[in-house]
Amino acid sequence: MTFIQRFGSALNLNVHFHALFVDGVFYKKADGAYGFFRLTEPSQEELFTLATKIQAKVLRVVKKLEFDDDDQTQFDENALSDLAALSIAQKSGFGDRAGQGLRRFGVNKIEVDPETNDPYSANVGGFSLNARVRVGGRDREKLEKLIRYMARGPIATERLSETYPNRLIYKMKTQWRDGTTHVSFSHLDFIARLVALIPPAKMNMVRYHGVFAPNFKDRGLIIPKPKPEAAEVATDFKTTQLQAKLRRARLSWSEMLKRTFKIDVTVCKSCGGRMEI
Repeated sequence: MTFIQRFGSALNLNVHFHALFVDGVFYKKADGAYGFFRLTEPSQEELFTLATKIQAKVLRVVKKLEFDDDDQTQFDENALSDLAALSIAQKSGFGDRAGQGLRRFGVNKIEVDPETNDPYSANVGGFSLNARVRVGGRDREKLEKLIRYMARGPIATERLSETYPNRLIYKMKTQWRDGTTHVSFSHLDFIARLVALIPPAKMNMVRYHGVFAPNFKDRGLIIPKPKPEAAEVATDFKTTQLQAKLRRARLSWSEMLKRTFKIDVTVCKSCGGRMEI
């Protein structure tokens, strides 16, 4: 499964992909069931080969998407192009710093090892590929943590603060290679950054591939089935139907808020008592 992310750590427009793959291949046995063949971790040479193929295919697709100026079928993004260009270039678009680079703090010109020395990374013509993170199949807690990271939103509000005179300071989650720890925006530049991050309409930001794709005919043979409940299944048809409906029901909004943002809206802020709808 692949998560399409449009933002960098400084809220800049930086389209990239976080992909979660199984470390092997599924194959169909003679009895119709599926087995799994585990592969060894990729070598840097294999990552370089894969990055080269990705670069060639992406450039080929981009060339096919080139339209004539008179073609009215293309998606009109002219109104957003200036904001996107400023965001990609890490420049301000408004105020006394219009056209200049963002104000950065903590720059120490730190010497760092080039990415090519990382055995789990490959860089081909600006196409960077990293395969460092691995999660064991039974480590469900770490897997959930990884997926929550891959699917996170662009802004961490706890790292955003306001300072004089009318500036917003955003703290990096991790220090940049040159030592940068914070960047600052005017309020208009901050809004412009958010506008540039909005994806085109009707674009799916999460994609499923291969045996996990929704239209794969044998998906049900590979995806683990939920464990049966310990309680005995009721024999009454209506009761069984109700239980099945309850199992399919979505979490309530209060439960989703509590799980995702650690906010419990069912607790009264004044007395700490339980609130009900």
